[in-house]
Amino acid sequence: MTKKKILLIDFDQEFIKFLTKTLTDEGYEVITASDGLSGFEKFSEVHPNLVIMEAMLPKFHGFELCSRITSHPTKKSPVIIITGIYKDAVYKTEALRSLGASAYFEKPVNLQELLAKIYELAGKPEVRKSAVAPEEDLDKLLKDALSLNLE
Repeated sequence: MTKKKILLIDFDQEFIKFLTKTLTDEGYEVITASDGLSGFEKFSEVHPNLVIMEAMLPKFHGFELCSRITSHPTKKSPVIIITGIYKDAVYKTEALRSLGASAYFEKPVNLQELLAKIYELAGKPEVRKSAVAPEEDLDKLLKDALSLNLE
């Protein structure tokens, strides 16, 4: 099974690191870009299941990029805009109604709400990375390790 791909486009490297780790831990494959131009190039190459992007991007504005992605003739991916710049209902309304965005969040983002929207738009990943193995697996690993030492 292939992992669901999420393209993350943002100029804020700390936000990219944070969200990449979160989404990777959830079981998604994350592709990143730090400007609108490279974001559109990666969108064209990768065809992600979902695009998460900042509205204000260098080299190619996020609102224009959102419009291009959502109106692409052959590749369809929902877009979530997460912005720390455009914090007004007018921008949210424009993004959702005119530009084709599927969701609009302001930074700092509520992670649980964002994950719920990601699951809704991209689906839940097939394999979620587990922080701790289930009890039976730990017991089996211990027994296997002990039996190796006894032989």
